[in-house]
Amino acid sequence: MALTASPAQGIQMLSVQPDTKPKGCAGCNRKIKDRYLLKALDKYWHEDCLKCACCDCRLGEVGSTLYTKANLILCRRDYLRHGCTFEPAYRNLVISREGKEG
Repeated sequence: MALTASPAQGIQMLSVQPDTKPKGCAGCNRKIKDRYLLKALDKYWHEDCLKCACCDCRLGEVGSTLYTKANLILCRRDYLRHGCTFEPAYRNLVISREGKEG
């Protein structure tokens, strides 16, 4: 999976509506049948599948932003540890109970 050059990306947690077709997870390629899913990098993820490539933390639990470097998905701590500085483009975790992004 090729990642964009922008280091900071937003993470959205969305509520899955029972009447919608299940989306496929970008991490494991299985259908997402959980109550909630994450949307990041214009893809959908199980909460357990969107993890930092270095420390394996669940990115939906450690903040509302993920970072990319050298085609790796990283948490903020590991991104900074690798010698990068930046101003995050997204800061707020968006939670939608109605299944709408916002």
